[in-house]
Amino acid sequence: MNLNRLLPWVPLLTLLSLVTAACLLLSSRLGEAYDFLRWDVTLAWIPVPLALLFLSLDGLASRWVRYGLRAVVGPLWLAFFPNSAYLVTELLHAFRFFEMQPGFWTGIDYWYRVMPIFGVACLGLALSTSSLYLLHRWTSARLGALTGWFFAAAALALASFGVYIGRILRWNSWDLAARPRMIVTELAALYQDTSRWSHAVSFVELFFAVLFLSYGIFYTAIVLGAKGSPAPASLQ
Repeated sequence: MNLNRLLPWVPLLTLLSLVTAACLLLSSRLGEAYDFLRWDVTLAWIPVPLALLFLSLDGLASRWVRYGLRAVVGPLWLAFFPNSAYLVTELLHAFRFFEMQPGFWTGIDYWYRVMPIFGVACLGLALSTSSLYLLHRWTSARLGALTGWFFAAAALALASFGVYIGRILRWNSWDLAARPRMIVTELAALYQDTSRWSHAVSFVELFFAVLFLSYGIFYTAIVLGAKGSPAPASLQ
């Protein structure tokens, strides 16, 4: 693998690392009840190295080895991709263990709780858009812009559903491999229950709109910022 192909992404990774450190530092001041954020942030990071690993496979000489490894890394990325967007749902914990009396938002203690959680949610959007951007551009460069956007939209739709089953149904990414039969059974039951299915569709539609809008803003900013500059080596 040619690691030089990953060099263009070092500044982005550095920025994301600094934001992650700041979020974890601030959230640590909220007390032990919020220690779960460390685990959730760790899971949210997994899609980024997987996307970089997928790109780095272009440096392998053997075509069949590349295809074989991509057949493993690609699905792994898709399975863990919702964990990044999942951080947006941590916003509900801004009110956890906080007694909401009339005018509670005027107290500084409330804002000390809100801002770290808000930072974690923003980090989730940044991680999800970053890893998707890497694979979106790779797909567009090889299969065309239309296919690239179809891939991006499909990935965001699946991620939205993944966030639903993670936050509402309380599944984990590894349940896809550890308990596939249970997942199929629960999904079938969900589909047959009209009220639950309607709730799931509404949740996914709302979350997809948020993720797609965020990704569109990120993509536009990157494209405008790079206008007139040569594409990274990993995309050539």
